[in-house]
Order: sequence, then structure tokens, then C-alpha cells
Amino acid sequence: MAEWRRGVDIKINRTARNLGRLSVRGQTVVGFRVDRSGRLIESKVLRSSGDTELDGAFLAVVRVAGPFPPLPSGYPSPTLATAITMTSGPRKGDFHGMRPLRPFPAGF
Repeated sequence: MAEWRRGVDIKINRTARNLGRLSVRGQTVVGFRVDRSGRLIESKVLRSSGDTELDGAFLAVVRVAGPFPPLPSGYPSPTLATAITMTSGPRKGDFHGMRPLRPFPAGF
């Protein structure tokens, strides 16, 4: 799973670089679910920065970055839900790690 997460981080960071400078600072947690092939099934803001524009920009990064690498062959479920904390700093967005969500959040 560590290799899969690195692959997802790389795709998200490459996509975010194209976002350019963000005038707003804040932190958003975006949750998303992928299928075995890496196709994005669902994504949504799990914890808002308090700024709808920033939340929308970070959500767009995740959506544009897909599809992601296929899940490892040994992964037991047909889908995986995870989240990434995305932080906008004084320059381009900085993205800090992914964490698995188990069980899935209510309504996710």
C-alpha cells in the first residue's frame, strides 16, 4: 500500500503544481474512493478550510489527478476510501500525506 500511496501523492502533487499560486491560505481534507483499477468513484470535502473557493480548488485537484494507480493485487476489497490533507501556503499548495479511512465516514 505504501507504493500505491506514493503513486497517488505523485499524481496529486503534479496536478496541484498546475493550479498555480493560491491567494488564500488554509487546510482542507479531501476524501475519495477508488475502484480496483484506480478509477475515481467519489470525492468530497471531509473537513473544510472555511473557504469554499479553496475547498473547491483542492477537490478539483483530486478529480483531475485521477485515474490513480491500480490497487495492489492483494488488497482485499473492491474499493478503497482514503483522504489527503491539502494545505495552501504562501506559494503553491503543499500537500501532507494520505491516511486511510476505516470505517468509511458516514455518508461517504
